[in-house]
Amino acid sequence: MRRILYPLLRRAGQASAQSSLAVGNERQGPRIQAGTCLLQVRGLRNLLLRLYVVFLRANSMPLMTEAAGQPHAETSLEPAIQIEHVSRHYAMGEESIRAVDDVSLMVPSGEFLALLGSSGSGKSTLLNLMAGLDRPTGGRILSGGRNLAELSSLELARYRRNTVGMVFQSFNLLPRMTLEENVELPLRLAEVERGERGARIHEALERVRLTKRMSHRPSELSGGEQQRTAIARALVNRPKILFADEPTGNLDSATGEAILTLLREIQASMGMTIVMVTHERHLAERFADRLLTMGDGKLLSSAATAGYSPASLASAPSAPSSEDQGARQ
Repeated sequence: MRRILYPLLRRAGQASAQSSLAVGNERQGPRIQAGTCLLQVRGLRNLLLRLYVVFLRANSMPLMTEAAGQPHAETSLEPAIQIEHVSRHYAMGEESIRAVDDVSLMVPSGEFLALLGSSGSGKSTLLNLMAGLDRPTGGRILSGGRNLAELSSLELARYRRNTVGMVFQSFNLLPRMTLEENVELPLRLAEVERGERGARIHEALERVRLTKRMSHRPSELSGGEQQRTAIARALVNRPKILFADEPTGNLDSATGEAILTLLREIQASMGMTIVMVTHERHLAERFADRLLTMGDGKLLSSAATAGYSPASLASAPSAPSSEDQGARQ
């Protein structure tokens, strides 16, 4: 289409210029005729120009779904992660431990997926494989058109740095650093320009409502605030996929609900894919889009949930802002 419209535009422009010269060179009678020709040529040129603009816009805008009439990005047609017959076996003496045993699944872009199962079921091992923290014994893990099982250590490090964010049960904040310095650390490792870091740190902390705590150290924060800081640190490099391994495990029930509410808000506002490991089925059913249950290294079941709705979460406590925390102290 571009190859057709662009040459036509050039020819119309040349014709317009020639007609302009004709108008200037002819006498009054022929000038009127040449002027009419000029208007026709320019009209054709404007029509072609409009078609060209429409073509460019059509190639840059997201697709529209005919049924709902809502924008549907092309990237959403491809999975964020695809796992094909993945296994992870560990040798313990003469015995082989099948932590993950021939698992296949697809995680669509923008989904909030919860992995459930008892201790030792393999859910955390599977999450580590998807996050590039471990390598499979067999099978393929596809993300962004690449097989993680075939990447070098350096390429895996780049994948973890640029594509994924990690939130753990333990907050893993450096105690001697302020909240701002802890969140800045991934940017320093990624060699982001110093002049750009401030805005990105503020953006990440604003998402978790901790901009007033930037100069505090971890010991001066509550458990919920520390986990929110860990979430901000995971978001600061703007990942496509967020992995959370028991993010509410060290928190009381009310704070845990607030953290999951925050994760759901982040997913909705950023269109981010979230994969979370949890033992708390009742929370997963309220906040996740889909539940996968694991046992003995295998996927036992997969079920969609009602997912997030303002009505179902109206009673869930939201993450308090730093202003609210300051007012209580």
